[in-house]
Amino acid sequence: EAEAERKRQEEAEAERKRQEEEAEAERKKQEEEAEAERKKQEEEAETEKKRQEEEAEAERKRQEEEERQRHLAVLALKHAQDEAERKKHEEEEEEKRNHLAALALKHAHDEAERKRQEEAEAERKRQEEEAEAERKKQEEE
Repeated sequence: EAEAERKRQEEAEAERKRQEEEAEAERKKQEEEAEAERKKQEEEAETEKKRQEEEAEAERKRQEEEERQRHLAVLALKHAQDEAERKKHEEEEEEKRNHLAALALKHAHDEAERKRQEEAEAERKRQEEEAEAERKKQEEE
């Protein structure tokens, strides 16, 4: 009976040890799983953080490019306006030159006409005087 009791206690001790080892193995397994989960979540968080940083950087670059394009458009518009203003000024100057040339041409034409009329008047007077002199000469004869 003592031997059976000792054997029963040994078996109980072996069972207790087995259960402790099993519990320890389960605890270690759960710790490892928890650690693996923590690492996985850390990696996911790091990946998400990187993705957001890359997204923010891409957005910043997009906005910079948009701003650069806007600036170039403003410069192009200003250049076009300056060019249009320069062209308008050149056309106005050309119109003034043409107007002055037309005035000069008209003046020269008017001057030539006045001179022609003066010469015609002088020729008429000369012919009248010649005719008068001829008439007097014939009267005297």
